[in-house]
Amino acid sequence: MSKTGPVKVLDTMQGTSYVAVESALRTLERWRLDLPSSSITVLRDKETPVVIVERMIPGTSAAERHGARVDPAVELTAAEMNRLTSAPDSAKLEDKIQGSSFPPIRVAVEVFRKKIPDLSGHQITLMSEADSQVVSFTDKDAAPGARGGGGRRLGFEVEMNTRDLAVRRSNFIR
Repeated sequence: MSKTGPVKVLDTMQGTSYVAVESALRTLERWRLDLPSSSITVLRDKETPVVIVERMIPGTSAAERHGARVDPAVELTAAEMNRLTSAPDSAKLEDKIQGSSFPPIRVAVEVFRKKIPDLSGHQITLMSEADSQVVSFTDKDAAPGARGGGGRRLGFEVEMNTRDLAVRRSNFIR
């Protein structure tokens, strides 16, 4: 990171969840979702990943929700959305992130995929420090608290300017 200061973890998600969100957002393009004001939830309904994007409607206690199944790529029906959001035990929670975390993660994934195309074995962590956002890709099977790559798979890190998400550096970590 370019400047010293406290490092804050903003969000963490599995590489497989990122791929599911990426796919769901293509399915939901027509809604022109306001990601910075939303939360993104990845569920596993039976064996199928499902992504729900939820935004609280300002001044109310109501939420606007849109969702998509990943395989096959299709929008959720109102009945499916109601079942998944009203009965939390009907699907397994995989990941939940702030929608504002997705753009910097997306930029970092583009850089990462040039080196390692498959995200499935990695955990993705978005951190901030001073005027930087850093996304690290670490082995999802690494022991908790391990430093650097911490596992069988290579670790990787991408640092960006917080203002415009311009990549400052990217490198493997150990």
